Amino acid sequence: MITEQLTRLDMTPPATIRDEWQRLFRKPVPPHSAHLLRRQIAWRLQAKIAGDLPVTIIRQLSRAASAQAGSKAANAKAANHLAVGTRLIREWNGQHIEVIFAEKGFEYGGRYYRSLSQIARHITGAHWSGPRFFGISAKQQRANG
Repeated sequence: MITEQLTRLDMTPPATIRDEWQRLFRKPVPPHSAHLLRRQIAWRLQAKIAGDLPVTIIRQLSRAASAQAGSKAANAKAANHLAVGTRLIREWNGQHIEVIFAEKGFEYGGRYYRSLSQIARHITGAHWSGPRFFGISAKQQRANG
């Protein structure tokens, strides 16, 4: 039975997926893709049959997600309050890295970038939080300024 429901779910049009999500969760539909909404619906259907996570685990996951979201927002806010001309210096893998905050964005290696995260990705080849890569935090920003 669950296999049939999940198979039907894959073939359901996006508008119907939104209706189904609202019926199951009894909340306004979040602005997610139909793919993500399908995954959430599939989780709910399976949880109804096999049982959901224990309440204590759900609370822990919720707290962890909230803390992570708050940390990312604080770091992004700190990076946006830098004064023009501020130099960020870091050594990474033996390489001396210097970024200057300019009116056009962040200058690194003679190029301008919209964000520190773009620079960190360019340098490391992996996704990084730019403020975290350069050691900027909201707490440090408040102390300096």
